[in-house]
Amino acid sequence: MNIRLQAVTRLIQLAPDARLRGCEDACLPQRHAGVACSACSAACPGGVLKVSADGFDLAPGCLDCGRCAAACPTHALELGGFHPDCSTARSISPCIDCERVPPAASPAGALRVPCSGALRASQLLALANASPDGRVTILDRGWCAACTAGGATHPAAARVTEVNSLLDITPGKPARRVVLAHHPLPPSLRGRAARDPGLERPLGRRDFLRQLVAHTASAARPDPTPAAIGSSAPPDGRTRILPAERLALLQQLQNGTHGQPLHDGLLQQIEIGPGCCNQQVCARSCPVAALRPYQDEDISGVAFEPALCIGCGACAANCPEQALRLVPPPAPHALPATTRLSRHAPQSCFDCGAPFVPRGARGAGEDDDPRCPACEKSRELGRSLFAGLF
Repeated sequence: MNIRLQAVTRLIQLAPDARLRGCEDACLPQRHAGVACSACSAACPGGVLKVSADGFDLAPGCLDCGRCAAACPTHALELGGFHPDCSTARSISPCIDCERVPPAASPAGALRVPCSGALRASQLLALANASPDGRVTILDRGWCAACTAGGATHPAAARVTEVNSLLDITPGKPARRVVLAHHPLPPSLRGRAARDPGLERPLGRRDFLRQLVAHTASAARPDPTPAAIGSSAPPDGRTRILPAERLALLQQLQNGTHGQPLHDGLLQQIEIGPGCCNQQVCARSCPVAALRPYQDEDISGVAFEPALCIGCGACAANCPEQALRLVPPPAPHALPATTRLSRHAPQSCFDCGAPFVPRGARGAGEDDDPRCPACEKSRELGRSLFAGLF
């Protein structure tokens, strides 16, 4: 089976009055109904974003905070106009500030964001790797509790904890490199978050109709930023989604640790038991092609690429023999290479001559002549009928 991985390069605006853009081809539950991913809707502070196999549903009231896009594992969502450059090295430690803060009150060179929760874990790691002292500071202005995109818990708190836990095992580096720094400002200084210029100006009736027509047309053509992704996945399902955030995260960790062991929570391990009969349903079920079928002369089976595995469990749930399971790796270790989990040599059925893969080890006393499952069932049926008659 020829499998292709597809990255996100085209997103369309989800609502005329919102900056949020999405790509259905890269959304896990929309491309693979058996994968129950709701990371974006769970991260939405306004509860206006829903996702299902039917598509994105963005109700009125989007806050343009970008927290849903930061939570998406495949980068299927993006906040229009927000493209932080986290790869450029800086002469000073990176500082992140809210767009509602007046520019004059932000530190020089600060990365101003619509919400501190809009930065992905991979972006925070990229900033930490580029920082001269390995330190990233997120300024807490004391406004988040009263902000419609904030709440009792700081929007970046969970992601800061996640990133710092990944950096704890980095040799020779401070254990905590991303810091939430409390630098309060008077609430009177709090302004509105920056939005697309086209969404800020008041619209008359004619301008509203013109913009509505433009938004309708934009849904049918590629967004210029980024470029076109191409057509949807073919019906045979050979195209798989690229786990973009996971790969970006692993890349930044590899850059920072220089090949040292990775955090054990990042990696999955798959075991295939003797009950496997090489139907390869697991490989066809994997939405990110972490499991792939292989054929090597007379040997076939399933290969596993740990860097792509998102731990969704679709492979184990769909295995007809329930011969596959996901297990955590025994200890932190370097990212392993692609491994072959199963090896099967097909045999010819003694009765019908068709090639098949034997199902596990044969028990003592069984007929040594190999038979395919269909012929074996026919023989079992004949035995039971014979036993019933006599």
